[in-house]
Amino acid sequence: MAQTGAASLIGELHLERGLAFSFTRRDADPERACRDLVLVIETLAARPGLDAALEAATARLEEQGDEAAFQEQQRLRMARDEADRQLAALMEGDVE
Repeated sequence: MAQTGAASLIGELHLERGLAFSFTRRDADPERACRDLVLVIETLAARPGLDAALEAATARLEEQGDEAAFQEQQRLRMARDEADRQLAALMEGDVE
């Protein structure tokens, strides 16, 4: 699952545009590069847990079909999508 998540996103963006993480550029501000590196590591480290929680919520929704399971699934999807957007912005050097 993780292979189709953040790792896939990184691969796609790298092939399309090259990586522009601040910490890969020689002219980057050291404080920003350090902050961005921490954000990337935290985002990638959280992704497997987020994917597993989403998978579990989806299974509960399929089994139980209740509103709470649906809400949890939607919350986790939004969190995953936001993490992907954050990672993409960091890859493009758009996060200040």
